Amino acid sequence: MAHFMGTVQGSRGPVSRLGGKGGLRVNANGWNCGVAVYARYDEKLKKDVFEVYENSGSGHGRETKLIATVTAD
Repeated sequence: MAHFMGTVQGSRGPVSRLGGKGGLRVNANGWNCGVAVYARYDEKLKKDVFEVYENSGSGHGRETKLIATVTAD
């Protein structure tokens, strides 16, 4: 059974993908900048954790900086 679900709406309509407790990666990129979100379940915390990274976009593809961590409180 899926633990995470990612969705996107583009010019071809909506799509979704499922991920287990091991995680789900979601990217939204322009040519020169973008973000990547990593969703995972932390066994120690017993919580979902989402890490948001700034990246250099699809023209370069490197994650550059962690900009936020979100957990359920």
